[in-house]
Amino acid sequence: MRSGMRLLQVLVLLLVATAVVSLTIALVSADTGLAEKVVLVAMIGGCLYLAARVPSYLARLETRLHRP
Repeated sequence: MRSGMRLLQVLVLLLVATAVVSLTIALVSADTGLAEKVVLVAMIGGCLYLAARVPSYLARLETRLHRP
């Protein structure tokens, strides 16, 4: 079960990393306006916060799955 949770953690982090890269590319695009840039920066910040929290979320999930 531990390796399955590790695989899930890696997949979620890869998904978040892909989102951050995509949002960063949109942020530096010349066609992006000021309001859009503010929203993109907020979304990037949210993704980074989520990436930092993924291990603790998955640890809680693993604990719940092991309960009788």
